[in-house]
Amino acid sequence: MRRLTSVFGGATEPPKGGNPESNTLISDMTTVICLDDYHSLDRTGRKEKGVKALDPRANNFDLMYEQVKALKRGIAVEKPIYNHVTGLLDTPELIQPPEILVIEGLHPIKSSPKFFF
Repeated sequence: MRRLTSVFGGATEPPKGGNPESNTLISDMTTVICLDDYHSLDRTGRKEKGVKALDPRANNFDLMYEQVKALKRGIAVEKPIYNHVTGLLDTPELIQPPEILVIEGLHPIKSSPKFFF
């Protein structure tokens, strides 16, 4: 994704003041967000509840939908961060609406078709 982001202009970097390990990449025109960040349970929580990472009960699809919709409408959001290194939910990061928004991850497969429109 870093190469794809730089194709649209500028050097890629995590959000300013955000987690340097963030899955979110920002360049001059483009923001790439990883929908893994919308896990509602960390690794320990999933283990305790006996669910896998793609289980809808372990994810906040409603928040994902609302935040993507807000970004498409030009509204900044405080996007959650799932830290793949630690397995924890980190402090959310502020994402400004970009000219080009790239959404990546397996979660759109599980979400409603309304997500894309």
